[in-house]
Amino acid sequence: MPGSFAGWSGLWHRIALACVTGIGLVTIVASGGGEEAQCSFFSNVCNPTVGPFTIAFAYVYPQRITLQVGSSATFNAETSGVDQPRFQWRRSADGGHSYVDIPGATGATYTLAGANLGDDGAVLQVNVQDPGGTVVARAAAFLFVSPTPGIVFQDGEFLPSDWLVSEIAEPPQNGSTHTESREPAGGHPDAYRAMVHDMSAAPSSLSVLQVWTSASYDPTTRGAIYVIDYAEDCLVPDAGTSNLAPVARMLIEQAGRRYVANTPHYCAWTQWAALPTQSSLGVQDFVQIDGPACSSGASCLDFSASAPPLRFGFARTVQRHAGGPVTVSHGIDNWTVTVWRR
Repeated sequence: MPGSFAGWSGLWHRIALACVTGIGLVTIVASGGGEEAQCSFFSNVCNPTVGPFTIAFAYVYPQRITLQVGSSATFNAETSGVDQPRFQWRRSADGGHSYVDIPGATGATYTLAGANLGDDGAVLQVNVQDPGGTVVARAAAFLFVSPTPGIVFQDGEFLPSDWLVSEIAEPPQNGSTHTESREPAGGHPDAYRAMVHDMSAAPSSLSVLQVWTSASYDPTTRGAIYVIDYAEDCLVPDAGTSNLAPVARMLIEQAGRRYVANTPHYCAWTQWAALPTQSSLGVQDFVQIDGPACSSGASCLDFSASAPPLRFGFARTVQRHAGGPVTVSHGIDNWTVTVWRR
């Protein structure tokens, strides 16, 4: 059986804290000539150089993006620990093994105009130089291109009949409980889905899994899935008093199994805010949380043209390590899933 949802939440929380809190693949280069190191959520590796050097950081956002042919995208570079940084954007067509400079792309932003299928799979890297011309940091972004428009699944009304709710609680007996309701006003804008986690004394965790039942995606009739984008707005009105931030993740249900995105986003705002879009998610970006174990050689999760239908949703998790019972209220609005094909 797959590991518990709460276990995965704790694991990714520790990884996130250990790594640089930023956007984009971060490469750190010590200015005194230290060994290059990388911190990447793709490889779950965070091994920054330490020593008597000044360490510079670079970030690129968006880190991953999917475009329809003909669309444009702007990438932004930010730095820390670099005085008067200079930039050089580069492009790789072989997955990041080799790069060539992009002529004239020497600013903190780079715009790719009119993406074509030849740009699919490209890696865009920015080298950050100090005033003397030494590369002190670099970061990369990943580009995906689809020939057809994305298929959008979206809900901002949250009618109760459209959502199927279940839970994974630890401890499973006499533990935490939850409630959901549709609030007709106060959303972002108008209606939103309000949720309450009544958490038992620590240690405890509660993951509430919510599946949108109004529509599904059938690859056998609509085609194989290339990648998926996920977005939602969130609110935690009592974040300042409960000191707990629910973890928000995309959810997929397929063939009696459920999967969640393996990179968490923490909802910790007392006002409505859009969580960073999780772009270009592939099967490798999800972990199974319940349902039958995937047999050896089987494709679980499956995005292929012969795959079973998929339904989409979201999960919210609250995890406690210390303290007595507490109530955490939170909300979701503008839930959106975009399916891309190629």
